[in-house]
Amino acid sequence: MITPITYNYINQSKYFRDNCKNQSAVSFTGVDFRKLNPIYNFSMRYFGNTVKASSKRYSPISNSLIGKVNEVLIKTGDKKTLYGWDIKSGNSKRYVIFFHGASINISNCQNIYKTIIDSNFNVLAPEYRGFGKNKPCKFNLKRFKKDMNDIYNYLTSKGVKPSDIGIIGHSMGGYLATVTANKYPESAFLMLINPIYAINYKFSNPFNNKNLSRQMPVILRKFLKRFPKSLNVLSRALNLEKIIPQIKTPTYVIHSRNDNVIKLESSQELVKKLKNMREFIIIDGNKHILEDTKLDAVNKILAKI
Repeated sequence: MITPITYNYINQSKYFRDNCKNQSAVSFTGVDFRKLNPIYNFSMRYFGNTVKASSKRYSPISNSLIGKVNEVLIKTGDKKTLYGWDIKSGNSKRYVIFFHGASINISNCQNIYKTIIDSNFNVLAPEYRGFGKNKPCKFNLKRFKKDMNDIYNYLTSKGVKPSDIGIIGHSMGGYLATVTANKYPESAFLMLINPIYAINYKFSNPFNNKNLSRQMPVILRKFLKRFPKSLNVLSRALNLEKIIPQIKTPTYVIHSRNDNVIKLESSQELVKKLKNMREFIIIDGNKHILEDTKLDAVNKILAKI
């Protein structure tokens, strides 16, 4: 469980009640007014806690992957290194880069690695900066996006052609996968599994998300009900609205019908704007995790590629 977040929301709620009728994001030189919004502060602390949680959830290599996992270090542009797994599938030259969700690390996704290598694709599973076995650091989305280039270049520097590289992302990893596909449109395919389309979808109804609801103080829930436009401050964070129409890579989307973390409506909005949409699969159930039904869908899609 992620450590509950504590913060002084009372003063910030009073500020919004007395002074703010329009809670859209505002920023002047030297002053970031987003930090006056308690929803923004909560969301940043929420994702900061996911980084900490990821380092405490390490799983041993499963029997099905023993002897296939190579631990690697990927060099970054700022002379750091990212931990990762390079998982082989026989003599295949094709690769899938898999970007995992928040609060976990690369060792927690071994079920989908097995599905991918059984489909005759190798897997590169990079660990995000600050996550898992990487050196601890704050959640920094801008830095994550720069790291995506180094991760992709790790494969191309080994002689892997972009046309032999597929990109799969789950949850938060769907955002990073999409950013990567936009940067490298010649990639073989993009597959998004219960992806974040915009972070405000995640926080729009915390009462349907037990984990999120447990962490959100009662006063902040009341604040959100009274000032729903306070979510506007999150509209640009983890937002794919402008990127999605630019995606040229063939794209597949999988989403749970009653996902208890990210609403199905999020992906329904996303697929409307995709110009190279190949297939949209809706899975029955409310699970957000990579359970068997999603893995079956992944397997069927990979079989067609």
